[in-house]
Amino acid sequence: AYLRDGECVLAWATNALKSGEARLDGASGRPKDAQVLAIEDAMRTFDALRRVTETLGADVSGRTASDVAPQFKRLQSVRDEVVCRQLQAEALLWAANEGLSSGAVGARFGGPAAWAGAVQRRRALATESGGNSNVSTFLDDLLAGVGEHKPAYPFKTVSEAARYIFVDGSASPTALIAKRCLFLYFLLDSGLPHDEAPMRYATRARFNPRLFQETRAAVLLDDSANEASLNEACSLLPQIAHPLLPVKFIGHLAKCGRTAAALTVARARAPNAAHLGAQDIETISLDVSIRLACGLVAEGFLAVRDAFKALPDLYKSSSGKLLITLLVDHGVENLCLDAILSLPFYGDMENVLLNLLWERR
Repeated sequence: AYLRDGECVLAWATNALKSGEARLDGASGRPKDAQVLAIEDAMRTFDALRRVTETLGADVSGRTASDVAPQFKRLQSVRDEVVCRQLQAEALLWAANEGLSSGAVGARFGGPAAWAGAVQRRRALATESGGNSNVSTFLDDLLAGVGEHKPAYPFKTVSEAARYIFVDGSASPTALIAKRCLFLYFLLDSGLPHDEAPMRYATRARFNPRLFQETRAAVLLDDSANEASLNEACSLLPQIAHPLLPVKFIGHLAKCGRTAAALTVARARAPNAAHLGAQDIETISLDVSIRLACGLVAEGFLAVRDAFKALPDLYKSSSGKLLITLLVDHGVENLCLDAILSLPFYGDMENVLLNLLWERR
């Protein structure tokens, strides 16, 4: 009886989902008041469906074990589609209230084709500055985070963006966050002032203020070929820096030659030395490189010393050699090798230094 009742509820949920999708998809092109009513009606249906499917056992993480019964897989599929449609409806309701449901966006680029060209130039610049094809823009990181079905960016309208971003892809918690961030990225990249319509969308979507500012910084840094965008990013990032800020922001500032801003952000982001072991070597070497680029040799040396203390086996690896090499190369390039060698290299650091100098004799 339990299974039979569950099948009946699942069948109802499937039909109700199709009905809600039809109302949501049919809302476009209507007058504003009718459009808002249709979207709100669909949202009430989706909210009820989400609560029902999760009560029946659908996993809120968006994952289903491979050995469960077929009806539970269907249940999970319905729940995941409902969650994605909820996000789409949320975005469409905001767009209807803002008067942005129809009409092209991205006028600052001169049209969708020019906007797409600008995106390709940003990708080419990121690859060129990074020195390899694995370097990506912040946009590509968000596109990779939404699931296996990556939408083609940019979009012609806000409604199109809401459909292609939210409807397909994963429904895992991390993917849902990435989808919201991608939609916000699109709004900011289109040229809408960050403190107007995009801010109101972030409020409706219950964005963490820190995440909103990080997404804004990502848009600015992807557009770093524009001097005004780069200057705004350099002003914004020191204000929002925190220990969990992705190190990619600092690296991008450094690659753009804004080492002073990168140093300010790195200092604000730097965790306690006791937690240094949690960082990867790329992060540590970036911290050292930024300090050396700013002429802060002593700080760069201390960062290397702290790494050797926190990671006892560092001297055995190529990573330890890399950190010492950064110091030596800085001394050679800036004709201050004597000053570098006069620093207190002791213990494992001294052994790595001597081996490096012997190799370069």
